[in-house]
Amino acid sequence: GKLQENQDQAAAVKALARLPDALHAARGAKSRWDAEQARLTAVAKEKAGRVSQEQRENAAVWTSSWMSRAPSTPSSPRIVGPVCWLQLGPPPALFPAGCYVYGTVGTGKSTVMDLFCLTALKGWRAQRQHFHEFSLWMHQELHSMRRANSEPQRHILERLADKVSKSCDVLCL
Repeated sequence: GKLQENQDQAAAVKALARLPDALHAARGAKSRWDAEQARLTAVAKEKAGRVSQEQRENAAVWTSSWMSRAPSTPSSPRIVGPVCWLQLGPPPALFPAGCYVYGTVGTGKSTVMDLFCLTALKGWRAQRQHFHEFSLWMHQELHSMRRANSEPQRHILERLADKVSKSCDVLCL
């Protein structure tokens, strides 16, 4: 019954307090990265549109001489798919990516997490769930995603993460 000051709880609260600003900065960086990717993709498509079908076909014609037999190299190759991220690098990372609160039974971990979700995350969609409930849900979703499609499952965890991210910005387990 009596509340006592706890240095570990204070440290957890400090670490959790940094997350909203980090999320805001990461969202801005990702938005700028997406905009630049879209701009570079538009430039690449515009450049690809300048190459006529005849030029593409001529570029693939094999030239033969007594020295070599190789295709000619096009001066403006066709752009296939969004490859502009190679110039930008991977999307920006989130720092810190999270906060792990741990301790013995009865030290206030759940209370700190509940207060964090209720007060610190204004403007963010938070999902507060017990770790085991989330693991069970994730396991069931993976099975249903596999059953729904008989084709080989590629990037299934990424698709599941996308599904979670559509309903929340912060996942508190």
